[in-house]
Amino acid sequence: MKQILTIFTILMVFQLWSQSDTDMPYTYSNSLYHIEMTQLYEGEALDITALLEEDLKSESNFPRAGIIQPVELTLYNSGTWYDLLNGDKLWRLKLKIPNALAVSAYFNSFYIPEGGKLFAYAPNYDEVLPAYTAEINPETGFYATDYVHGETIILEYYEPRAVSGQSAISISGVNGFYDMIPPKVSDRPTGDNRAGTCQVDVNCSEGDAWRRQRDGVVRITVVSNGNTGFCSGSLVNNTAEDCTPYILSAHHCATDDNDINATPSDFAQWLFRFNFQHKDCTSPLIIGSYSKTGCTKIANSTNNGGILGSDYLLVELTEDLDESKTPYFNGWDATGAGSQSGVAIHHPAGDEKKISTYDQALVSSFWANTPTPNGSHWQVKWIATANGWGVSEGGSSGSPIFNSNGLIVGQLSGGQSECADVNPNGQTLPDLYGKMSYNWTGQQNVDLIGPYLDPIGNGTTKTMPGNYYLCSQGTGVVNHIDEFEQ
Repeated sequence: MKQILTIFTILMVFQLWSQSDTDMPYTYSNSLYHIEMTQLYEGEALDITALLEEDLKSESNFPRAGIIQPVELTLYNSGTWYDLLNGDKLWRLKLKIPNALAVSAYFNSFYIPEGGKLFAYAPNYDEVLPAYTAEINPETGFYATDYVHGETIILEYYEPRAVSGQSAISISGVNGFYDMIPPKVSDRPTGDNRAGTCQVDVNCSEGDAWRRQRDGVVRITVVSNGNTGFCSGSLVNNTAEDCTPYILSAHHCATDDNDINATPSDFAQWLFRFNFQHKDCTSPLIIGSYSKTGCTKIANSTNNGGILGSDYLLVELTEDLDESKTPYFNGWDATGAGSQSGVAIHHPAGDEKKISTYDQALVSSFWANTPTPNGSHWQVKWIATANGWGVSEGGSSGSPIFNSNGLIVGQLSGGQSECADVNPNGQTLPDLYGKMSYNWTGQQNVDLIGPYLDPIGNGTTKTMPGNYYLCSQGTGVVNHIDEFEQ
């Protein structure tokens, strides 16, 4: 790995300033802190063509889209420090992966004291992630930022004099994405995106009856053995109605090319983006999206990517949910009854939320060419609708499929469906979803999911409605968004 360092030891004196006065980095409004006066770490350039060809030949189901290059960068062996007049300090470091579509940072030590703030942003400030503060310090020390578009991400840490020397920030990896990155909103005049042209935006008319279910679906930036990628998942309700932030996804999202399962430290760096969706059917705007970092594995189907079972994964978020963001906990049906019609909501190619529709009965099936037990999966075929012909893509894995009652009956393992411009008649090909009922039974090395989603009945309850909850009030139910806002 190549490392290029431009190091300045600079003592600069400026006016008094408090980070709490703004949600933007200090350097945004202080032109004397030029970007070129900041230390640069540059990793190996990505050979995107070679990486995409490698993925095409891979037999893995892991949805790889980026590679984490290991580093050992701390506040004290890298970056540029600035001293402010009142004794406060400022630290900044540029991280670059040439040819990357987007870049993010991974930490193996992360502690920010009260009053401190860490920002991550693009060099021209057109993308600035929300500040990281003491409120999100992870117990494990492992953490990750979301990405910013382009080859470079800048980290900027403000440290008040009162907590000088108390912070601990150690960067263990710089992630360069080479695939599945939606273009910046400023680069697209309409709602056009990275996913296939036939995909249907969740906020088109097809999604009108599925607003609640939409609010429970999340995009997941997954990490396993130095690789990153995108999957989909959903918040799921439980019979205790206690707001436990369980996320249902696919087990193969946690298994890399070598069948190596994600480690606890990997899970601690998974990132869950809520409300990653367009404002409306044709708008490129994204309003109200936010992320939570870190989870712990609760249960899963089996090894070998999970395909030998129903390919499910249940994790629990380590960060508390903010009820002001109106999280929705989706309900589920584990009876095995299937459905005559319904939808799937997902993030194909890591893109903004999409919806696919079916109007024929789900067919009990299994994962072909493997010793998968019969009846472990639902087979579904999609139909054309008013605004397209929704299918699934890489990045859709783990997404929920809903029955006509709006309850989850399975999570996506994979399939053959594609847009017609990729594969003629590809929309008519089937996809396979691991059954929620099979997750429940625990056959062939499948962990029982029932005791977690039904703690009251220890897995005896087979259906549970979804709802918005006032988590700070225990089981306070919010039946409608208007009521929630009131």
